[in-house]
Amino acid sequence: MHQSIDPPINTIRLIRPGDEDCFLQLINENRDHLKNYFPITLEECPDFDSVRSFIVYKCKYADKKQGYYFVIEQENKIIGVLGIKYVNIPESKAEIAYFVDERYQGKGIITAGIKFLKNYCVEELGIKKIIAKLDHSNIGSIKVLEKNNFHYELTVVDDYTSADGIKKNAEQYAYLHSVSNTLDC
Repeated sequence: MHQSIDPPINTIRLIRPGDEDCFLQLINENRDHLKNYFPITLEECPDFDSVRSFIVYKCKYADKKQGYYFVIEQENKIIGVLGIKYVNIPESKAEIAYFVDERYQGKGIITAGIKFLKNYCVEELGIKKIIAKLDHSNIGSIKVLEKNNFHYELTVVDDYTSADGIKKNAEQYAYLHSVSNTLDC
């Protein structure tokens, strides 16, 4: 899938072999920012060979229809990531995750990215419930989810361990698609 969308994003597409250099650059330039929100990705991507393995794994994950890892490109540079994980077709639910390079925050990129993920989940996968988990201190992300009609659902205690080894709670937000809901096209 390769989709051009209106600014602020030029392209959203599935991650693929050949993205190693650009993806590693994105990770390295945002390590401090990501350490509390994406500690597993940081741990799995310390160098080029690890990133290569990570991308191969994410491609196989998509081939098996278990999850999808998209990159956000602007001017042929990877500036962010959008993920759909824990796809459960029988229960019609999935979880999303996302981040954008700190230099591109506040420009509507993730708002547009979440809109893309919602549409992909509903239209391509038939998913009715989409969840996102985030740290309560990530106010910008909470606002973006609310703009996309996600609502606070619950707090998951000790949901993940941050890069500095601290157990963290996650706020879970959910979007529930129904026939009366219309997607933004």
